[in-house]
Amino acid sequence: MNLTIPLESITVRIVRHSLLFRYKSAHPSKCGKIIFISSLAAIRGVGGAVAYAASKGGILAMAKSMVAELACDGINVNLITPGFTAT
Repeated sequence: MNLTIPLESITVRIVRHSLLFRYKSAHPSKCGKIIFISSLAAIRGVGGAVAYAASKGGILAMAKSMVAELACDGINVNLITPGFTAT
């Protein structure tokens, strides 16, 4: 059983979203919308997909923090968390 968690996967997903936040902070405006895509895995977890669930959980936490920080600037932050789909 391989229990290695690919930290690169977690890091890339979270860093990509935090770069958006840095850009928005450096270019302030009094309105705007930011939409993140996460997953139900961030809330419920998924067996065999630890890195994926952790990265989506990081995006969930980042979005919640950005709501608190950017609301006073009139910037709307939304998070879409699609559920599991049988394919």
